[in-house]
Amino acid sequence: MEPMGNAGLFLVELFFSFVIFAFVARVILRFFYVSGYNPVINFIATFTTPVTRPLTAVLPDLGRVDLAALVIAFGLQVANVWILLWLLGKSLAITGLLVFAAAKLLSTVTDILFFAIVIQVILSWVSTPSNPNPLAQLIYQIVDPMLSPFRRLIPMIGGLDLSPIAALAAIKLFEILAIGPLNSLAAQMLIG
Repeated sequence: MEPMGNAGLFLVELFFSFVIFAFVARVILRFFYVSGYNPVINFIATFTTPVTRPLTAVLPDLGRVDLAALVIAFGLQVANVWILLWLLGKSLAITGLLVFAAAKLLSTVTDILFFAIVIQVILSWVSTPSNPNPLAQLIYQIVDPMLSPFRRLIPMIGGLDLSPIAALAAIKLFEILAIGPLNSLAAQMLIG
């Protein structure tokens, strides 16, 4: 592919990645009951609420899941995959398009959770509790509920918390066992 084509692919992927990230982050923040008094959350809410508000009447929350934001993120991921394939001169059957979009959306969720854990581990080494950063507070509110089941199973060893390692391994196993087969299934439906 020519440099202009590569640049186009990059820009399309960058735009969709940012927008999809915002809606997935909204779903994750709502799922983990993250406090709304945070500048990062306010930014995400300001960006996503005008789009999700009309859908909430039709798609109310499912417990802790912001269904409207999830459906919008999925729709955006379908559009992203379709445009990228179109730019590459390829296509997928509609079922393949939906499967691949679902796999990419799950991958976005696991990437966010994976890096949130990594960032929390790094912050635990360098942050000062007396002056907490709003982003650090947000990450702790997301990661702590994820790590608590692992903390119950894995005792601290010499004052070292190994639960993040177990959580990261669980996320990677999920990617291998669930997302990988979805990507393979979608690839089998590739046309052109």
